[in-house]
Amino acid sequence: MRMDNETLSDLIGHIYDCALDQSHWVPTLERLAAVFDACNGTILSHGTHNVSFQYHWGTPPEWMQAYAEKHSRIDPLLTIGWHFDVDEPITMDLFMDPDELRKTRFHKEFLAPLDWFHFIAVILQKSATQTATMGFTRRAERDLPSHDDKALIRLLAPHVRRATIFHAIVERDAARATDLAAALDLLQTPVLLFDADGNCIETNRAAERFLAETDALRWDGKQIRTREGPKDAQMAVSARRLADVGEQPMSFALTQTDGRRFAAHVLPLSGGFRERMGGTPRAVSAMFVQALGELQPLPGEVLVKLYGLTTAETRLIGLLARDHTLEESAGALGIARTTARTHLKHIFEKTGTNRQSQLMKLVLSALPRPPA
Repeated sequence: MRMDNETLSDLIGHIYDCALDQSHWVPTLERLAAVFDACNGTILSHGTHNVSFQYHWGTPPEWMQAYAEKHSRIDPLLTIGWHFDVDEPITMDLFMDPDELRKTRFHKEFLAPLDWFHFIAVILQKSATQTATMGFTRRAERDLPSHDDKALIRLLAPHVRRATIFHAIVERDAARATDLAAALDLLQTPVLLFDADGNCIETNRAAERFLAETDALRWDGKQIRTREGPKDAQMAVSARRLADVGEQPMSFALTQTDGRRFAAHVLPLSGGFRERMGGTPRAVSAMFVQALGELQPLPGEVLVKLYGLTTAETRLIGLLARDHTLEESAGALGIARTTARTHLKHIFEKTGTNRQSQLMKLVLSALPRPPA
């Protein structure tokens, strides 16, 4: 949908009103849903095992409860965040063929009774355990979201993210972050800070140990580079690309000489955090490094990037990780058991595993654990 500058400015103003008063989110989501010709709108956080509705409009309360208690276990869309970047418009057809969705239990038992089908969504934030998403769903008879719809949600996403983050900052006790450098040294995860030129200007103690003990990353006193030659330029420029707050987080797969694998996540730092974390010159981005297979969770997207998994394969993995058998997973996805076995065979080949239990051990090292 196209809109004039005055209407767009008014809509963005309503979004920022939500930063000061959370009660504005419901009417604002209603306004946004009308813009996107949608019958509901949500801002939610989800991992592979759990979903939390932060703000919502248009979803009957009993259906939200049913989703939380039953349907989330068979939702094939929960791994969608593994394949898309923050602020990148997402429509259902980009992740899953519409005919495939219609065959799933999730569509038959949850979407169809509500007459819901097409959606447009955008990822607002990602962390190791959760993905925050804003989405709007259309009735089944409506058309797919247009190019203009995608352009609009891409434009609005940063404003929504800033509004949600600002509200959290306002409520946070500022005294808890008076000495972030000391706090970083308490972390067991290696953390490296970069300035606007891509130079590493500070590391915590865990990062100092990591750089001394591994060759997955090299530090010449200024630039951080990966061990693999072809990736050197990519890693060296990554921090500079993230110098502007508007740039998006990036993830890299790293390999040590002995074959051990790591994931490096580079995140932009907001202005306030830059001042507290960097000194002079100021830090504009931070890199977090984590070994694949350690007990703490890794984002599922690292599995996608590391092993080249397809959307169909991650949908199967997501269901297997929710304790479904292969047969149950095939039934939930509306595919033949032989098709599911073919997907699993390809996953084994890509990940270097040969048993389902071995695969799940690898996968669960990269997924948030279910709540107790």
